[in-house]
Amino acid sequence: MLADRGDAAIKAAGITAVLLAARLAAPAVPASLGDQQGIISALTRLRDAGVSRPAIAPCVIGPETDPGEIAAVAASTGVPCSQPLNTHPAVGQLVAMRYGAALADLRMAGSPG
Repeated sequence: MLADRGDAAIKAAGITAVLLAARLAAPAVPASLGDQQGIISALTRLRDAGVSRPAIAPCVIGPETDPGEIAAVAASTGVPCSQPLNTHPAVGQLVAMRYGAALADLRMAGSPG
C-alpha cells in the first residue's frame, strides 16, 4: 500500500493493508510516497515474507498527489503499480456512507435519553 505523505496517511494505509492482507490472504505492507527508504523497506519485508511478485497499490484519493510520482516509484523499484483509487465510484459511495453515519451519530448524541 503506497500512502500519500504524512503520519495520518501512513496510519490509514496501515489499516487498509491489514484489511487487504486479510481479504487476499497475502501480505500487504504500507509505505509513504515521500519516503524512498520506507518503500524499499516495505518491498524487502514483502520479499522476506515470500512474495515473489510484489505490486504497488496506491492508497491515494485526491488530486494533490501527482500521478507521475507514483509512476516514478514503480519505475525506480521495478514493481508494477495499480491505478490509484481516486475516481472509482466506490470511493464516493464510501464517503457518502461515512458522512451519513457521522450525521446519525450527531443526531443520536443530541437526542435525550
